Amino acid sequence: MDANRWSKNGSLPAGTDKRHADGASDSIRAAMRDARAALQQDLRSAHDSASKALDWRDHVKRKPVLAIAAALAAGYLLAPTAKRILQLTDGQFAELTRRGALEVSAARAGNSRTAAQGMLVALASLAGRTAIERIGPRLEAYLHKKLTPTPPEATQPASEGGDYA
Repeated sequence: MDANRWSKNGSLPAGTDKRHADGASDSIRAAMRDARAALQQDLRSAHDSASKALDWRDHVKRKPVLAIAAALAAGYLLAPTAKRILQLTDGQFAELTRRGALEVSAARAGNSRTAAQGMLVALASLAGRTAIERIGPRLEAYLHKKLTPTPPEATQPASEGGDYA
């Protein structure tokens, strides 16, 4: 029986030296510690790579023309398409109605956005997001400073006796 194997009840196999088993367990612990450290480093590296790959600002700085083209293409594909409005003669209307090939619906006023309105909404959203990114850390630091109690010795002036005039 191999000295690195334990018996089914968890005790050392017969003929196994306890020092040899302790050395083996120490080497296993060291290997596990090294594996954990390597895993943590790999996770940090993967997180950093993913953060860099998903950072849209970096992509816009490196290739602004491509970024604008992608934004325009996405806007074109995501924007609702305009419905076609047909002007039919009385005869065409009667023929399409008779065949059941005509669908009539009332137009809804004020429900669609123009391209300019869509761009304004996108710019306002971008400006708001940028403002929050810039103001957020300053506001957090300010609130942390105001809400964190200061120790009493830091608020009282140090006196060396006889400073009272």
